[in-house]
Amino acid sequence: MGNGESNQFQVIPDKIYFTISEASELCGVSSSKLRYWEERFSNVLKVRRRNNRRYYTRENITAVREIKVLIDDRGFTASGVVNYFKEKGQSAQHANSLLTTLELQQIVGDMKSLRTKLREPSLGG
Repeated sequence: MGNGESNQFQVIPDKIYFTISEASELCGVSSSKLRYWEERFSNVLKVRRRNNRRYYTRENITAVREIKVLIDDRGFTASGVVNYFKEKGQSAQHANSLLTTLELQQIVGDMKSLRTKLREPSLGG
């Protein structure tokens, strides 16, 4: 999120899990809207359930906040939000695969260099 939208939210407390009421307060949306978004954006919001209670993670809170900004501030439709996260995920996957390729190239180069050094006769005897 850019352009100062993140300033509208309070700092996320240092906890692992949040109840739906805590998530609602942290994100500035109603509990019923959170439940709807959980169903509508299930590919993004993977909410943990235990004993018929929902538990939101920090990542869930961040995602809900991003959804709120997209819909309320930027005028996205629900379908637009789904497409946005799909494209964002594909971009992340592409970046990760590019990074992995570069890392592998570096490792291969290091191994070739080591092989060359091992083949050189030792100077010390």
